Amino acid sequence: MSNTHSRQRTTQAGFTLIELLVVVLVIGILASIAIPAFLGQKRKAQDTASVALLRSGVIAAESYYTENQSFAGLTVALLNGQEQNVNWQIKPGPEPTAETTLDQIDVNVLGTITSYVMSTRSKTGTIFSYVRDPNGATYRCSGTTAATATAGCAGTYSGGW
Repeated sequence: MSNTHSRQRTTQAGFTLIELLVVVLVIGILASIAIPAFLGQKRKAQDTASVALLRSGVIAAESYYTENQSFAGLTVALLNGQEQNVNWQIKPGPEPTAETTLDQIDVNVLGTITSYVMSTRSKTGTIFSYVRDPNGATYRCSGTTAATATAGCAGTYSGGW
């Protein structure tokens, strides 16, 4: 009887400690690959949301310009009539301010009545700017500070975001 009992013990199936460690190691390697990729996609999604917000703002401002042939008189109330989902801020000066908050578009009507700078800040901290110069040319720029968000916009088309 003792001989039968010892045979049963040796034929029982199970995982060894080495096998379990290998499985944990493989899971750890897969996680170390997947987590940074996920975080990169999250940053891209946040930036894309800000760019979409800015594009909505540009469409609203250009619609106003089409109706009036000028940006003179452009107010928050008028822009809200075009696009209610945007937190509009009309500010003087050619550059986005450091106080730009999330889900907000700063509109800076420049010295002429045919040009403006719009800017918004992403949750990642990147400021996206859209510049329309007095000749009607448009430039799209981005940066991590108010100064770098519009640097390089003047006179050169910076391409898409």
